[in-house]
Amino acid sequence: MKKSTAIAFGIIVGVAVLLLGLGQCGYNKLEEYQTLENVTAAVRQDFPNVEHITPNVLALLSQSESAPLLVDVREPEEYAVSRIPGAIRLPDAEAIQNHIGTLEEKPESIVVYCSVGRRSAAVAEGL
Repeated sequence: MKKSTAIAFGIIVGVAVLLLGLGQCGYNKLEEYQTLENVTAAVRQDFPNVEHITPNVLALLSQSESAPLLVDVREPEEYAVSRIPGAIRLPDAEAIQNHIGTLEEKPESIVVYCSVGRRSAAVAEGL
């Protein structure tokens, strides 16, 4: 993978979280997004330059010698409830870049995630 590759993907915890996340992420017309596939398609359409991966691909990447920097861009309250092991919470692209600047060894790739995928895609695009 190329350096500074930003990857975004969404973790769906449940239908309630999905609907709450959609409302908070700017998708005000929930009736248009009746399935996870529609949500995913909308995020990909809004952020065509952001690479998306599945949790299975993330698991493989995390086991590699050059594991990605794993960044959770959800709100502090969301992060406090649950997170992927090894993830750090940084709210935006600027915070991620500042954090990388403090690291002795720079990551080859960055995986950014949120609840649905919209926030993480926006941050990844900003990287």
